[in-house]
Amino acid sequence: MDLTTLRGLMNPSDKQDVPKAFELLKCVSDLPLAPNNCTPTWRAQRHAIYLLRHVCYLITRPFMDIVFSLREQLEHLSAASYLLLILFRANPQQGYFMPTQLYADLQLMIKNVFFCATKEKVQDPNNNMYIILLRTDRLETSFGILHTMVGNNTNADVLQLSTRLSHVSKIQNILAAHPAWDRSPRQLGLPSWDEVEMKSQHMDHVTPTLWKGDVTVNTVTLLTCWKDGHTLASSLDPEVEMALDSLASMSNIDMLSPLGALVIKLDAQLPSTAVDDTLELKDEDDVQDATLPTAIHTGETVNSSSGTEAELDLEDMITSKTDAEQQEPSHSISHYLTIQARDGTEKKVHKS
Repeated sequence: MDLTTLRGLMNPSDKQDVPKAFELLKCVSDLPLAPNNCTPTWRAQRHAIYLLRHVCYLITRPFMDIVFSLREQLEHLSAASYLLLILFRANPQQGYFMPTQLYADLQLMIKNVFFCATKEKVQDPNNNMYIILLRTDRLETSFGILHTMVGNNTNADVLQLSTRLSHVSKIQNILAAHPAWDRSPRQLGLPSWDEVEMKSQHMDHVTPTLWKGDVTVNTVTLLTCWKDGHTLASSLDPEVEMALDSLASMSNIDMLSPLGALVIKLDAQLPSTAVDDTLELKDEDDVQDATLPTAIHTGETVNSSSGTEAELDLEDMITSKTDAEQQEPSHSISHYLTIQARDGTEKKVHKS
């Protein structure tokens, strides 16, 4: 690779150029290890890039290589899951290898693919499963149509959104019937693996119609694919193989618990009684503030833990004449401001 191409990949003018970002990931995935005659520091750096290369390769290629079968896709994603686990455990400092949220998102994405394959295997074993449809391409395309269908009025409130979404579905049906009319957004263009290798200028979404591999669900065994991914990850590097072997005796370590505890904090982990008590106290406070006049006008607080219940009567809400005379006049909030003019006269002006 020449210096001009490298600078174009590392410093693109368009920060959201998806094809160029994908080409950069593929170039990283092609980097080999450093020769033995290099310095130890240089070899350690190249070894780190070598492991990152496999992470990029194992995650992107199952979605981009149109000749991959479903078995190969699941196998590569399983290997990526194991490799991410090892690298995250080797760098436990927060954000040293990758942010915890990014790690959790990648693991959940891989888990979702296997779960969807399991459900499809139960519902319709003879059907095809395209993991590329699990992405947000259709949603992003619909958002692009919604954002540009009214010209300069790109924003929409809830009422406008309810009417425009029905128009978006009609537009999508028209574009599906006339594909030549559809000019997909350039920033959403993502080439296939072969197009990047051939330097093809045709950049488009990878769709099920372009896929050539066998993606029939009944041809795969999920447990076998998962174990083959373990074998593939072990064959990448001797240190990775040793780390995977050491994890076999750790029962508290899994993909979402790389350090022994879940990286995702769920509401279910909190005691249900504590959550219910908190909600009840909050609701009681809101009800008392809204209904009891003493809490509003006199500023007195009502103890919700007392056994007696406050009952409201019409007589309590009506102030007698003698009581009203004794009370000081309350300062009500007015919507007008009193402004003094130059001639000394006062004039009321609305705050708006």
